[in-house]
Amino acid sequence: MFADVRRGYPMTFVLEAHVTGKICREALETAVEVARGRHPMLHARIDARRFRRPMWTEAGELRPAIDWTPFDSPAPRGREPIDLRKSLGLRVWVRHDERRAAIALEFHHCCLDGLGSVQFLGDLLASYEQQMNPSTKIEFSSLDPLRLRGRGVFAVRLPAPVSRWEVVRSSVLEAVKWFRHRPVSVAAPEKFTARENAFPEYCHYQFSEEESRRIRETAMRHSVTVNDLLLRDMFLTVKAWNTRYRPHAKAEWLRINMPTSLRGHNETSMPAANRMSFAFLTRNERDCDHGDTFLAGIRWETKMIQRWSLGHLFLNALQFGQCVPGLLKLILAGRSCLASVILSNLGEVSRHFTTVLPTETRKMISGNLTVEKVLGAPPLRPGTHVAMALFACSNRLLLCLASDRKQFTPQRSEEFLSLFVRHVRQSIAAEPL
Repeated sequence: MFADVRRGYPMTFVLEAHVTGKICREALETAVEVARGRHPMLHARIDARRFRRPMWTEAGELRPAIDWTPFDSPAPRGREPIDLRKSLGLRVWVRHDERRAAIALEFHHCCLDGLGSVQFLGDLLASYEQQMNPSTKIEFSSLDPLRLRGRGVFAVRLPAPVSRWEVVRSSVLEAVKWFRHRPVSVAAPEKFTARENAFPEYCHYQFSEEESRRIRETAMRHSVTVNDLLLRDMFLTVKAWNTRYRPHAKAEWLRINMPTSLRGHNETSMPAANRMSFAFLTRNERDCDHGDTFLAGIRWETKMIQRWSLGHLFLNALQFGQCVPGLLKLILAGRSCLASVILSNLGEVSRHFTTVLPTETRKMISGNLTVEKVLGAPPLRPGTHVAMALFACSNRLLLCLASDRKQFTPQRSEEFLSLFVRHVRQSIAAEPL
């Protein structure tokens, strides 16, 4: 991810916590430092001297920039990408007034993945609670910084009869298939000029508790997970969208990039880090017409990805690319589409916290603040015009979408999100499509 530096596509992402209540500046800035003290990857920068392999090093007295602006002020129009050689992998932006605030945490993906960012947010909110209510006892889970030394070591689970040679052979065959079936981008209705490195503006939709319950029940009825159901609905959405805006194209290949966590069950004491990889689901548009068979195929594939830690194969491919001089740089320099959509499921937000926050009417409380929603999405790459993150907050499913500013206007982003919501509702028979 450090090598994947492309103009207009920073390898950073933003996690936003929207809260109600008058935020205390001093308490929040203290909370940022307390939370950062628990996660060494946010105390480090990269030493990338010439003729040396880049390596992490202590950042000394460097502190993250915290930008305070009135709530109704426009989002920052442009910002410099985070350069880990010179600065930390964290920036904080706070928009606030007397009644509410939006706390935006910008992370470099080299430091943390999506789950790590949620883990940091939990520590930040818990520390803020501690600053505002010193008499409240907050018990943080113990973290062992030494566990970070093993963050690049992953436990790959293989079925007993399968040899490592067979895994290598299967990996090569999958790679051939991956390059042979080149996916198409989500169709861009019109192009327009957008400022590079603009601050992400998410559009989101939160289902009601009743709809969220019906989504879970529908998944159970089909013997699949909620994630499988939403993957199917995303394929259907992209097909319908491309048919609408590219009506004369032949049946094309679609690919969803599904970030996968490589954390083991015994890693709860590891501070926040990047412990994720990618798994790719590729289908032809014709496959989308096969109903339950299509959904069952997705379920089989995601089960194998989870059971055998197949996301590790992507990291193996990157390691192989590093062995061939110039190969990785050549791949990253390309502008072709590697995935139509990124779909990341972070699940229940509070489940990834290292401590328990007080709640009121199913909403988390941090000092004098009530957490209303959490938003975020993975970073986009060239050719991948849409990325969506799924959150569960207060028993309600929340969808958060980011789109390529060079390809989608905010109105088109809302239109795409609405189309996805319609497909989800069709899945639970809430409304006809």
